[in-house]
Amino acid sequence: MAYETLHGKSFAFEASASLLDDGRVAVEIILEAVFDSSTPLDSPDLLLAVSLVREVLRVRPHAFATGVAAGTWAQTQVYDWDFLPVAHGAQWPTGDDAADRLGIPSGKNQQRDTFKLRYEFMRDLDPEKIHYGSSGFSRYIAFEFKRVVILENYYYGNAAYAMFENWQDLSKRTRIDLLADPNARFIRVIHTRDWQARIKDIVNGQTTLGK
Repeated sequence: MAYETLHGKSFAFEASASLLDDGRVAVEIILEAVFDSSTPLDSPDLLLAVSLVREVLRVRPHAFATGVAAGTWAQTQVYDWDFLPVAHGAQWPTGDDAADRLGIPSGKNQQRDTFKLRYEFMRDLDPEKIHYGSSGFSRYIAFEFKRVVILENYYYGNAAYAMFENWQDLSKRTRIDLLADPNARFIRVIHTRDWQARIKDIVNGQTTLGK
């Protein structure tokens, strides 16, 4: 077995805050590392930078062009703490477009196929907003409807969660913490054969917390 030693590169983090047009505050934490667009994905320096972001900030790293100012980039995200919008307006991205935005590899990939199936089913239910998580529910996408928010997982073997109130607070908690709290109000939907029918019933108000 071969081992490789990666030495420190003196990468620096830069933190700043900016006020968005809607009154919310965007906090930007950037790793100051510039890579050419031709940099291979297995580049030791690139892997080190990505690992540092994940280890220090516990979030999925995102790269943006050097010509885009951090403040300008933050204004386009319109995010609320741990959720970023996937899109705005009536025309939601295709399953492949959304998978690309989340960095899910293409090709023969069960994770991508699972994501597309679940994402496209939820998208076709006509949600008002779509968000993707970057903290406690780090592998979840939130589909916001009038009565309920459905948090759908794009990793095979994980359940969906229907949250009717305080979903932004509940969604920041880990699954273990949430499941252990008897006062947390949500419906957990395991992806068995009838999961799509169950989700439809919840979105249409035919299934509630009291049922």
